[in-house]
Amino acid sequence: MDKIKEIITTLAADDIREFRSFIHRQKKKKGRKDLELFEFLLKHEESKPKVVAAHLGVPNKEAYYAVRKRLLRHLTDFIVLKRMDTDPTAFSSIMSYITLARYLFTKKTDKLAWFYLDKAESIAQAHEQFGLLNNIYLLQIRNVPSKHAPDIQEIIEKHKANRQLLDEDERALFAHGLIRQKLHERRIEGKFININRTIYEILSKYDLAEVVIKRPRLLYNIASIVRGAAITQADFKNFEPYIIGQYKSAEEKYGFSKHQHFYKLNLLYMIAHALYRNRNFEEALNWLDVYHENILAHDKSHYNGFYPLYVMLLAAIRNFQGRLEEAIQLHEELLEAKTVKMNMENRLTASLNLATYYGFSENFDKTRDILWAMPTDRTCEKNMGKEWLLKKNMIEMLAQYEMGNDEIALNRIRSIERYFGEFITRPSNVYIKRFLNFIRMYISNPEAVNSDNFYEKLDAKFDVGPEGLQNIIDISFYCWLKAKVFKRPFYEVLLATVNRS
Repeated sequence: MDKIKEIITTLAADDIREFRSFIHRQKKKKGRKDLELFEFLLKHEESKPKVVAAHLGVPNKEAYYAVRKRLLRHLTDFIVLKRMDTDPTAFSSIMSYITLARYLFTKKTDKLAWFYLDKAESIAQAHEQFGLLNNIYLLQIRNVPSKHAPDIQEIIEKHKANRQLLDEDERALFAHGLIRQKLHERRIEGKFININRTIYEILSKYDLAEVVIKRPRLLYNIASIVRGAAITQADFKNFEPYIIGQYKSAEEKYGFSKHQHFYKLNLLYMIAHALYRNRNFEEALNWLDVYHENILAHDKSHYNGFYPLYVMLLAAIRNFQGRLEEAIQLHEELLEAKTVKMNMENRLTASLNLATYYGFSENFDKTRDILWAMPTDRTCEKNMGKEWLLKKNMIEMLAQYEMGNDEIALNRIRSIERYFGEFITRPSNVYIKRFLNFIRMYISNPEAVNSDNFYEKLDAKFDVGPEGLQNIIDISFYCWLKAKVFKRPFYEVLLATVNRS
């Protein structure tokens, strides 16, 4: 694939709209070849220089590559600025101050250069950017003596202390790699691994067990890896005690500073979500209250990123507590709120949740309308991933059946099997293929499955059932089938199954 086109494919729909405005930031003019090239690569697979140059109407190959160079520069500037706006680690801001200080030193504007270098140092210390701090101290040493600089010995001592922290970061990186490798072996090769013991052994090997508790960024990085494995394996039983124990140790021993608040919020959400996935709804609500209080702290500095997650998790719990209308209302209000700026990922997730809840309430017209209003499947997959798109397609297939469109539903099943063929034959996803076979059987001949042979056909032949399904979404598909066969309301069957002790 063309390198610039590959960069363009990473942009979300909002990014594409913003980039079109960004490219005119210096001067708006007609006939911009760089913007024309952007639009062409956005819409066409063809990327051979001769073809693209002819489309742009440039006179020769040199002119075409000049246009490419301009476009790449605009894309690079745009992505850097976007990262600065969304970067919770302040890496981009610190880099901009370092760059500015270097420029000012070359212009002999020492006082202002030291001002911005000191600013970069303060931010880097607060956000534990020890790699950048190392560069800052070396830049300070290169620009002494100066009446605006601290004593060189003081800088050297700070550099030595920072090197120790940087060494911790590097050891943590090694540990992260080993943990990811162990979890990968568990997922691919089906190896049994005691996650908590494995993590403890690896951290102890690199003398990091206490360091991780002391530094929320490192704790968050490791917890994210383990949580990713828990989601893939639907294994929240082991993750729940791990994340709660780690958080409590960090909170009680060291606490969280204002600059560590981003990591604290992520850890709190992980806890509440793990409890929800383990169907411990009351305890999940208790942690959600703590999470919400912290979202509102520090002038709501992380409100847009975390409040939508709070609402969606609260609604999910209310749904399984039998308060479906409240779950729907929470999502309607979230999607219509003017005070919350949601990114595309949260907006798409909230929309899919709402479509699902309307399906639970048997308002399938609303389910269909919400799904049809979403971006194309290609856009959804690019932003949300293949598994998310699969769930969207399965929900749409069931909604079509419920509206009496049997042939459309069967076509949807065939389409799912074609597009997701390799994905649904993986060992961890094979039950999806079995569900699709069972649903096809039921749609084609409802009388072939009845209450007498349901468990035999589904649980034995297809090797699935509520005991083997830890994922609440998977249980929902199981309950839909069970409700059809036993001729009971779906939502009633769902609540009884999920809340069974």
